[in-house]
Amino acid sequence: MADDWTIEDSTQGPLAPGTLIGPYRIESQLGEGGMGTVYRALDTKLNRPVAIKVLSDHLSDAAARRRFQREAQMASSLNHPHILTVHDVGEYQGRQYLVTEFVDGGTLRDWAKAEKRTWRQIVELLTGVADGLAAAHGAGILHRDIKPANVLVAKNGYAKLADFGLAKLAETGDGPTRTLAEEHTRPGTVIGTIAYMSPEQASGKTLDARSDVFSFGVVLYELLAGRRPFAGATELEVLQTIIHGAPQPLGEEIPPALRTLVEKALEKDPADRYQSMREMVVDLRRLTRERVETTQPSVASAPRSVFPWKWAAKAVLLLLVAGAAWRFWPGAGARQIRSIAVLPLDNFSRDPDQEFFADGMTEQLIADLSQIGSLRVISRTSVMQYKGKRPSLPEIAKGLNVDAVVEGSVLRVGDRVRITAQLLQAATDKHLWAESYDRDVRDVLALQAEVARNIAAQVQITLTPQEQVLLGNQRRVDPEVFQLYLKGRYFYNQATEDPIRKGIEYFEQAIAKDASYAPAYAGEAFAYASLASIFAPPKDVMPKAKAAAEKALQLDDTLSEAHTALAFVKMMFDWDWAGTEKELKRAIELNPNSAEAHDLYGNYFTALEQYPEAITESRRAHELDPLSLRIYGDLLSNLIAARQYDETIAECRKALETDSSFSTAYAVMGLAYAQKKQFPEAIAALKKANALDPNPTMQLFLAHVQAAAGNRAEAVQLLAKMEELSKHRYVCAYEIAQVHVSLGDNNKAMQWLEKGRREQCDCLVWLTSEPWMDPLRVDPRYLGLVKQVGFPGK
Repeated sequence: MADDWTIEDSTQGPLAPGTLIGPYRIESQLGEGGMGTVYRALDTKLNRPVAIKVLSDHLSDAAARRRFQREAQMASSLNHPHILTVHDVGEYQGRQYLVTEFVDGGTLRDWAKAEKRTWRQIVELLTGVADGLAAAHGAGILHRDIKPANVLVAKNGYAKLADFGLAKLAETGDGPTRTLAEEHTRPGTVIGTIAYMSPEQASGKTLDARSDVFSFGVVLYELLAGRRPFAGATELEVLQTIIHGAPQPLGEEIPPALRTLVEKALEKDPADRYQSMREMVVDLRRLTRERVETTQPSVASAPRSVFPWKWAAKAVLLLLVAGAAWRFWPGAGARQIRSIAVLPLDNFSRDPDQEFFADGMTEQLIADLSQIGSLRVISRTSVMQYKGKRPSLPEIAKGLNVDAVVEGSVLRVGDRVRITAQLLQAATDKHLWAESYDRDVRDVLALQAEVARNIAAQVQITLTPQEQVLLGNQRRVDPEVFQLYLKGRYFYNQATEDPIRKGIEYFEQAIAKDASYAPAYAGEAFAYASLASIFAPPKDVMPKAKAAAEKALQLDDTLSEAHTALAFVKMMFDWDWAGTEKELKRAIELNPNSAEAHDLYGNYFTALEQYPEAITESRRAHELDPLSLRIYGDLLSNLIAARQYDETIAECRKALETDSSFSTAYAVMGLAYAQKKQFPEAIAALKKANALDPNPTMQLFLAHVQAAAGNRAEAVQLLAKMEELSKHRYVCAYEIAQVHVSLGDNNKAMQWLEKGRREQCDCLVWLTSEPWMDPLRVDPRYLGLVKQVGFPGK
């Protein structure tokens, strides 16, 4: 624990093991300093280890007690994973005591001495501490005694900032911090630790958050250099160096960007420093995200003064400010931000079991921003490709074709949630805006909507009245219900059978706890619908999907995804074409950036042979979700249905340049080659698709192409295998029928198509559009089936 707790001048001795202080039983003494003694104890009520700090006798007057109570209350209000949690406060035999969580490691100095640490390890550890300090500043609390002894590091490498407000405890009033001379007039007074003071603190001036920025910079410098930046033979010499001197530059092994960061934190003039810890946190996170070099020449390595380009830097700063003003001036650079991606929010809870919560917050922020029609927002599937890996922002900008990126973090402790978000210009990695939000988890939906509104304001987008209503109409949510819902989304998004079914279980649990929570019904609708044809017969799951979607809309007609889910059922199962378009138009009206809705609309137009509209919608969906293979596959399928075979092949090749394992691209390319009678290329592509993903659809596509190429034996062998498989699991009857068409057996083809009609198989929506069904179109039985499926105008 911190090393500044002793009872050197106390008239009472240390507490013996076994001593009870309320429900806390003393186990051992941990440390001593000028303020009192810290002990390890057992909380006998909750059976957990705690730390107890007992103050010295000289701090027992009434004024000190009032200040201690006030400061303890302030410290206990700081709910942050990187701030030591205060559990209790009280009095024992006339002395005040404070009960905090117990950290099983040593101090930051112990951590640094245990082994040689890299600059990246140091920055990663201290970034959390900096975030905690920023949270304290946001609550109006200054620490004023930042030093390695007041940072505790658990054995698992998790750091906690300790001893908030204790320096302020020793003041005789509420005025500015006193000078060092005044410190000696009263034993036990603490105004900070000299080696880590800011120049204004050392001079006795009024302090603000920038003083803590300086002290934090001293700690960071010390860990990186292995020495303190300001030294002297006496305390007076140290103070003089802090006020007037310059530290030795950090070595070349430290990246230039990190050297610059430390220099900025250690500026003598507070106006030249980081103006808030939040700004510093943003730069610290960027350092750990990027690949940085340590050999680049740097001003910091110059042997002259520590800040040889100080005035030049000020001039550059003025230019940057002018550039920022231009960017946000109406009609200037800010108006160029019309596309944005929300990168996966980092899970700062350090608990793998909370990944679902961070992912859910990412998805919710995307959903809120997507409601803004004048902003193109990249969908979840594409941004999640960057989870756990972060190339440079320019690389991300190129891959997603966006102007700006939102990144940030989520911290959840009990029922409190802290979200930090920052807006960056993607092409240049320029920081445009950052903010932190701390809320009860019940208000997290309103919090996410607030973040979305703030981002819209930063890029100077005016919300329409409908958008204002949608982003302002967020009710509170039961934390347990919300958690179950997010777990359902987490598993559903994994897109394989067992996780989807597990997701349904979580949605149902959420509904059982709150039958009025519409998003859970919408999630359940999508999950059931995604099982159809691939993992379950449509008749087993589509009615459940429809019921859930209709219930969601009954509860909340503004849920775009519920309209999309209902449109999917109406098109693929009910064959209700008018109802499908009605739901899709409403879904897109509510969420213009819904890649799912635009993708389904493209498929709808293809089914109705309206190919220009189909390609437009499919390309829009692909723009919104450029890394989604499923959506890209739908675009390829719609191109081939439009008989654009050369463009289909070119687009497939482009897709495979991005992802050589994209089996659908090989399959569609093979089908396009077959339509062009280039059968060797067609068969080669289909065999590659089957090697990557040998599912029934891929094997039936290969059988169809083999039949079209005249390789009857190979086609019949594959077809027999799939017909046998259909006796044991669901195989789409339409896809079996298409092989019979290619073999010239229209009777068997019609038998399988009739079976598909009875099963309401979703593939029947392609009955009039797919080119390999052309030989069947003159058959009267085919024309009758078309009417039964309800195609308009047929």
